[in-house]
Amino acid sequence: MDRANRFAPAYCGATGAALLALLLPLRWPSTACPLGILAFLAATTCVLIGIFIAQPAGRIRHPEFRPEKMENMAPLNLPDGSPP
Repeated sequence: MDRANRFAPAYCGATGAALLALLLPLRWPSTACPLGILAFLAATTCVLIGIFIAQPAGRIRHPEFRPEKMENMAPLNLPDGSPP
């Protein structure tokens, strides 16, 4: 949670960059390309930050999303009812 709190302003900055890239070209059309590139780079940075924030090895915290243990799973039977 510390990483998420530390990098939260980056997401706000990306939102601001996207908003500027959307609105400023309405008044000043020559700013469209530079602001579009800025918004793209900010979004890409936020994706990389999201990867950094995620726990290593993809550990899933919520038990409802964890795979069941093999001994708890029902045995697999073929359509005729015989075990494989």
